[in-house]
Amino acid sequence: EAVNVSLNNLLSYPFVKQALANKSLTLYGGYYNFVDCSLDLWEANQK
Repeated sequence: EAVNVSLNNLLSYPFVKQALANKSLTLYGGYYNFVDCSLDLWEANQK
């Protein structure tokens, strides 16, 4: 959940939204699972 909150927080900045819109920026959030030793990447969803 913290990853989603952080991504949504970044999406609240106009310059981030603009950079995403003109494709000069891509946002990903990472979640490392210590039990499985795996890394999941989540792409930010623009609202």
